[in-house]
Order: sequence, then structure tokens, then C-alpha cells
Amino acid sequence: MYYRQIEPPPDLTPWVECAWFLETALAPEGQLIVPDGRRELIFHFAARPLCAGLQQAGTLITSNLNQALELALTWTMKVFGVRLQPFASETGLADFEPRLESLYQQLGNARTEMEKLGLAWKALRNWTTPLASPDAAIAESIRLIEAARGIGPTGTFMPSGLAERQWQRRFRQATGLSPKAFARVTRFQYLIARYEANDFHSWAELALDTGFQDQSHLVNDFRAFCGQSPEAYFRSGRGIPEFYRDGFLQDPAAR
Repeated sequence: MYYRQIEPPPDLTPWVECAWFLETALAPEGQLIVPDGRRELIFHFAARPLCAGLQQAGTLITSNLNQALELALTWTMKVFGVRLQPFASETGLADFEPRLESLYQQLGNARTEMEKLGLAWKALRNWTTPLASPDAAIAESIRLIEAARGIGPTGTFMPSGLAERQWQRRFRQATGLSPKAFARVTRFQYLIARYEANDFHSWAELALDTGFQDQSHLVNDFRAFCGQSPEAYFRSGRGIPEFYRDGFLQDPAAR
């Protein structure tokens, strides 16, 4: 299994959170991709996984998930991905999609990861230059939500100077999610991180620390995202491996 994550050049950070390379074989029982509030550009260069019985395309723009997605594959896949910033994940995507096939062909002919990155950064610069800058107020809302790990009344994440209905509309336009839904996803990711770090003594304690009313509330929310209890999810080992969280490389040469 190989995973490498690279931060984008400074001029692309308003749009791109990171790029990544992955080479791995999924377990026969499949793998669950859980919501994280991000959309991605995905390019497959080997075997392509099955999703709901259908093979994924060679290139695609992922949806902003509100439920876990199950992938199945028994062969090795080689993937290049670009993870978009949450506050820019809806902007201009309709314009990107027709151009992905051309970029896919160029990436397929590239011999090294550095060449692929160079092609991707060049394409993204061309695609994003005509677009308006991401909504600064919504970027600030997301910063507040993530700093609070999604915990707290949704209204506390609303920037000053915006009416609530205006904020709700602009937030959904930028992210594809409501502020409440994005906060739930953020809290869910925090819960997973706390569990994987073994940073709790009991489920009841973990529920309170991560902003749930009680353990039952935690379990119900987890089931809504994953279709199973947290105990079953973590016992199965079908979640996102830890290297997705720890593999970040600050790699200036890759810019």
C-alpha cells in the first residue's frame, strides 16, 4: 500500500486542499468511504472499483457524501486525486467536467508523479482563473465550524453581517451542504479521529466530548452516516485507513 499527499501551490489554495496518489488493493469485503465534506477529482490508472455494482469511470468528480459509499475491488488500483477546498467544492465544477477526459489522457501519458502534478496544477490554474474567488464569508464559516470540530449551535458559525437565510443559501451554493449538515460531518470526522487515537475511556464519555447529547445520540448519528453502529464499523476495518490522515507531505518540489 502506497499513499502520498501533497499540498498545492499557494495560488491554488483557494480551490485545492491537496493532491494525492494511492496504490492499493481493497479487501474482498470492500471499503467504506465516509463523508468528509469535500469533493474530489479522481483519476484511475489501473483497476477501477465497483460502486453499487457498477464500475467507476476512469475519471470522475465525486459527490459531497451524506452517507458512506461502499467500494469493492480485489485487484490493485492506482489513483491520482485532487481534493477540493470545502468552500469552493461546488464553484465551477460543471465547467470542469467536460475537460477531465483530456486531462486524464495527459496524466496517463505522464511518466512520473511530478509530471502528473505539473499537468494537474497547470490545468487547474487554467480552469479556475476565469472564476470568481471563493466566497470569503463561507470560507470563514467553515473555518469556525472546523475549529469547533462541528460542536455547538449552528448559528454560532454564521459570520456577522449576513442574514440567516442569505448565509444558508450561500453556504449551500459553495459547498453543496447546509451549515448544519457540514457541521454534522465535521463532528463525525472528529469522532472517528478520537476513536482511532484511542483518546477516550468510554463511549458515554466520547459522546459528550464530541458534542452528542448521549451515547444513544452518537450511535444514531453514526448509523445515519454509515448504516451500522460505531462498534461494527471499527471492528470491520473497512473504514478509511489511518494513512489518509497521517500521510500529508509538505513537498515544495511538487509544486
